[in-house]
Amino acid sequence: MSEGLSGTGFWAEIKQILGCHNTMPNTVDDIEGGSNIADIFQEKYKALYNCVLFDPHQMAALLEETNLDIGNMVCRC
Repeated sequence: MSEGLSGTGFWAEIKQILGCHNTMPNTVDDIEGGSNIADIFQEKYKALYNCVLFDPHQMAALLEETNLDIGNMVCRC
């Protein structure tokens, strides 16, 4: 093992021993096909990230307050 752990021979042997197991599931939530599964994930993430409503004015005030708090912090390094 003169080429060390980063040698290509080492990783090629590991890959050969373990084989390639990169199979994708054919069904998710009773939906079949890669494109249809991707659509389901898109719908789920869209619902997740859009489920919380917020007031832009309240968010701006929170940002301003946070920036002031950060500006008033004393470095204790």
